[in-house]
This record gives sequence, structure tokens and C-alpha cells, in this order.
Amino acid sequence: GIRDIGVTGVQTCALPISVFSYVLTVNPTPTVSSAAAATICSAVAQSYVITSATAGTTFVWDRAAVAGISNAAALGQASDPITEALVNTTSAPVNVTYLITPTANGCVGPVFSYVVTVNPTPAVSSAAAGTICNSVAQNYSITSAVLGTAFSWNRAAVAGISNALAVGQASNPITETLVNTTAAPVNVTYLITPSANGCPGPVFSYVVTVNPTPTVSSAAVGTVCSGVGENYSITSPVLGTTFSWDRAAVAGISNAAALGQAADPITETLINTSTAAVNVTYLITPTEIGRASCRERV
Repeated sequence: GIRDIGVTGVQTCALPISVFSYVLTVNPTPTVSSAAAATICSAVAQSYVITSATAGTTFVWDRAAVAGISNAAALGQASDPITEALVNTTSAPVNVTYLITPTANGCVGPVFSYVVTVNPTPAVSSAAAGTICNSVAQNYSITSAVLGTAFSWNRAAVAGISNALAVGQASNPITETLVNTTAAPVNVTYLITPSANGCPGPVFSYVVTVNPTPTVSSAAVGTVCSGVGENYSITSPVLGTTFSWDRAAVAGISNAAALGQAADPITETLINTSTAAVNVTYLITPTEIGRASCRERV
């Protein structure tokens, strides 16, 4: 329009005002929204998916070397999910911290700490072998350096052992009474699986040698003449068996009692002072060499 500005004879034209729009896009600060902690088993690959509520967010992460974890440090990694298999070399859980930095639309978010607890692999630490006597209950305590470890075990049927197989057992200690039906030692293998904190360990073989019960297989009766040395050889089907024997004093026999004898053969000369036959009993105890607990009195 035309307006009068008060100066005589002078008029001016006002130009229209043009408004300029400046639009500023404010991108959000990306943050990590996935879990802050987890638990895994040693040497088992994890699968930790990093997430953010901000679409298009990318991630970079670092992990320092940690005492008790054999993996070297990892720096400037971009893999998502994180699939590292961390190896715990101790017998206790170890915490490992990942530092994750989110970035979206050129904006860097705060560093996020993800802590993963790496449980150790349990292993059996008790003896790998033992020896028991036939028909005597064993008492094998299964142990592990990892606290709270539980155990399950199997035992196959074995030729020469009359016990049926045992599957999925959890008793600890193992107290089975194995029966060796042969005249020789028989090995029986227990397969033991440890488990702790949801992490199974390697199968452990415990081999127990079941020694046979030594018996006397020589004649149970004999006859000798008074004043004549006997010659009784003691025998057993179990190789290496040794013998000890006792003989009480007997009415009509002049010989004194004999205790704790080990002579084999028995060569005593017994004197009958009567006019009738007299029976004399020898009590013979067989023992397998090196296995004094495996013996039988006959």
C-alpha cells in the first residue's frame, strides 16, 4: 500500500516481509537397552544380542583381559551379537565386563557395561582307580574342586561280576557291593558326569579292581599215622594266595597247640597217645598276596 510518512509531496512503497523456516532435527542419544548381566558356562559360545530403542543404532565394544579367563583382550569390536566363548581356568565363577558404546545418526551414547559371569567347568578330582574285595561294600567319595558340583554315574554289566548294570545313579559316595564270581581280579569302570551351576563337565572314568575272595581248594580231610610226618600242600584257585593256619591242642594228641603258622605244606608229625583214631582240625586262612583285607577263614 501507499502511506504518507508526513513529508509533503513524498510517498513510499513498503515491501512484503518473507518468513524463513530453519528446521533443526535433534537426534536422540542412543542407549543400550539389552540386559546388563548374564551367566554362561566356560568354553560355551555366548549369544548376546545388543539392542537399543533408537533405530539404526550400531555398537562398538571392548573387553579387557581378566584374571582367570584365558581369552586375550578384545578392543574395537563391532560384532553383534557377541558370540565369544570365554574360558574360565579357575574353579570359581569369574565376572567379565564388556564396555559397549552405541552410535546412531552421528550421535554417540553413553558407554554401557554388560557383565557376564563365566561359570567354571566342573571336573572330578577324586581318585581314578581303587581296589576292593569281593562282596565288600566300597566307599568311594566323588569330589570336585568346583563347589556345589553334583554327580551322576553309570556302570555297565561286566563279565565275572554278578551285579546288574547301574544307570543314572546319583548316590555319593558310591557304596556298591560288587560280587566277583571268578578266581581272578576283575576291573569295573564307573562313568561319572559332574555338573555345577547348569554347566556339565567331562565324563570321568573311575576303575575299581574287584579282587576275588581266596579259597582253599585242597582236600578237606586226610589220614596219617602217628609219629609220621604229614605232607599236606594247601592250594587255592586264586593265584598268589598265601596261607596261615592254627591247630588247637587235642585230647589224645601229645603235640602242643600251633598258632599263626605259615608253613606250606604242613609237615607236622602228630603223636596219638590213645588206642583210637583221633581227629585233628587245622584252621587255614587264605590271603591273596598284597591284599591282606581279602581273606577267608576255612
